Amino acid sequence: MTLARRIARVEAALTPEQAVLRWLAEAHAFPTLAHYVRSLIGGPESAWPLVAIPRQLEASVRAEHRRDTVAVLVDSMRTARREALARVEFVLRANLAAEEILATAALRVGLLEQIRAGAKKSAVHQGVLASIAALDLEAAARHEVERRILAGEDVLFPALAAEWVRLRERLVGLVDGRKAPAVPLAAVRARATDLAKLGDSATYALLGEQEKALVYPSERLRTGSSRSGNGRVTTPAPIGASLSPRPS
Repeated sequence: MTLARRIARVEAALTPEQAVLRWLAEAHAFPTLAHYVRSLIGGPESAWPLVAIPRQLEASVRAEHRRDTVAVLVDSMRTARREALARVEFVLRANLAAEEILATAALRVGLLEQIRAGAKKSAVHQGVLASIAALDLEAAARHEVERRILAGEDVLFPALAAEWVRLRERLVGLVDGRKAPAVPLAAVRARATDLAKLGDSATYALLGEQEKALVYPSERLRTGSSRSGNGRVTTPAPIGASLSPRPS
């Protein structure tokens, strides 16, 4: 079998998750999201992930549904495109959220390092442990979504991931190695739902499904959180995959 035919067979079996993982591996050749985006500016539109990935999936969907009706084919293409774009949106949002959290934590750690000598040790420790907990909550939530929709692949760009580790180590050094309290599982699940569903909302907007795009943001505005007042998520199920536990 020729190389071209092997490639064609791989393309024909591509799933939304696999397509996004392949893109993510290519994007992670750049140190940060900003570096990656700059590499695309001025280039062909076909290189941008929101264009390239859906096109890559077309061959797979056509091969899978070659004996189905046109209506089934069109619906399957729409579903594959939606699932892929939701994963891309999650990658982008997770990186932007991590950048914002790191910037805030870096300002705090700098301030805490300066006041450490003149402040009560317990007060400094309390502030540091709160910052560690914030980092741990975001990381745990991000890993939960990664596990569900991207085979556990780390979505942070290399330089950002390294900075995350360095900053947490600086914080731990300020409390002489004391451990931060464990992050509550309920808080992790709520934040994971938030990350996944905000990505879903952006995907619906990209696809012109404005009514669905506004459901989750509206719910958050009404309740002030990622969950409804009765404790149940009332928005559409996550596009990529359910965040509820998988059967063993």
